[in-house]
This record gives sequence, structure tokens and C-alpha cells, in this order.
Amino acid sequence: MSAMSIASALGCGSSNTAEPPTHTLSQFCDPLLRFFDQDLKIQNVKLTTLGIAEQKVLNDSTTSENCGFAGSSGTVNGAGWINRLSDGTTLTDSPQWFKDNGYTPLPGKSTAVWINDSRTISQPVQKKGTVDLITQVGAWQGHIEIVDDAGPLVITDEQVGKAADSIIEATAAVAR
Repeated sequence: MSAMSIASALGCGSSNTAEPPTHTLSQFCDPLLRFFDQDLKIQNVKLTTLGIAEQKVLNDSTTSENCGFAGSSGTVNGAGWINRLSDGTTLTDSPQWFKDNGYTPLPGKSTAVWINDSRTISQPVQKKGTVDLITQVGAWQGHIEIVDDAGPLVITDEQVGKAADSIIEATAAVAR
């Protein structure tokens, strides 16, 4: 499921606030870049923002902004998305969506995180291993996806926990 589909299903969109946000896409992407570099040890990992300036201010009209991460070798890569939810909307407003899409709560985190753990190839049509993590801090939803394009995704539970920590940190950086 794409980030835009997730955003739509969870009620993302424009909202009015007293003070416009002043946080940049870079503030969201930087903690994720550190995760891909330091925790996954992806060689020469680079940040891509698909033509969007890293210093772009995230605002209420932003429905979804993203950043991608890929290294100079290997098949593991990833992406992160940030969405501003409509006023008063929470991720838990759509529990059926999470269930229908294979997400479960990830225990042990101070901020709620939902995970779709497909590291192993469990379906005949599945060609790559993935881990998707979604969280919410204030009115902001953060999402990180880690992918191995060549097959099962070989990362530890500890690395998944660090990915959860990085998406919480990245989302909180924008929500402040």
C-alpha cells in the first residue's frame, strides 16, 4: 500500500492551526538517514527527496512528503513519509484498516507504533522482504519502510526497534 493510500485511509489532509508549522523535510529525514547509515550500515547511503527541497517547510497543506534512502551496493533500501492528519484525527480512529493491512502494535515503545513485519517471504506473489512502521506524534503521522529488493529482509528485532525509535524521533522533530 502506498503512503498516499495510507494517508487517505487515516484521514490525512488540510487542517487549520493557530500557528503554521516551520519544520523542514530535512528535520524529518535526518533521523531516518542516521538509522540507515548507523544501524543498518548501508554502505554510502544517500538521501533522496524526489526533487523536493530538503529545506521545504512542512505545512498544513502538505498531504504527504517523503524521502528515500539507498546505498551504493546491496539490495536494502527504504523510505519515510510524513503526513499531517486532519484536526482531531488519530491513527487509532481506523483500527480495521490496520487489521486489514496486517499491522499490529509494536510493544515496548513509549509512543505507539504499528508494524507490518514481512521480513520473510510468506506468500507466493511476495518477491521482497519488508518492514513498515507507522506512528503518530501530535497531529503528524510518520511512516518508515525498509525493503530488501532481492528477497527476505535480514534485519534483527533490535534493528526493527531502532527503526521504530527513528520514526518516533523523526515525527517528533516535525511535531515540536
